[in-house]
Amino acid sequence: MTWSTDMTRAPRGRYRIVALSNGKGTRKIFEPVPIIAAGRGVVTVTRWLDDQKRFDMFTAEVPPFAWMPYAGPRAYVDAKGRTRYAVDLPPHPNGDEPWLATFMREVGSALPPAQRQRACLDWIVARRVAA
Repeated sequence: MTWSTDMTRAPRGRYRIVALSNGKGTRKIFEPVPIIAAGRGVVTVTRWLDDQKRFDMFTAEVPPFAWMPYAGPRAYVDAKGRTRYAVDLPPHPNGDEPWLATFMREVGSALPPAQRQRACLDWIVARRVAA
């Protein structure tokens, strides 16, 4: 799959009409379509927020600039035989690696989950100071 920079063509979702539980009327429900979107230094799975007229995790003033379809999570079996799910995000359209992927490659994957949050904050601060 390749990135598309035409955000007007990104799928937003559709409205569905459902019957009310008391049987007296109907209601419109918006069903968003998830996509993979790229913004300033981030690649994420997002969806359209119709009432706010923006994509989730982005603002109306700073929207994503590229998108591609989202195929859904990938299932895998961990070392204990449990089924887990992961989302494989593509590289950023301008070649930048998402910061979380960089953190996990450099530091996070070697730490137990309980220590990752503090290590992530320290890692971000160190990178800002170095930059």
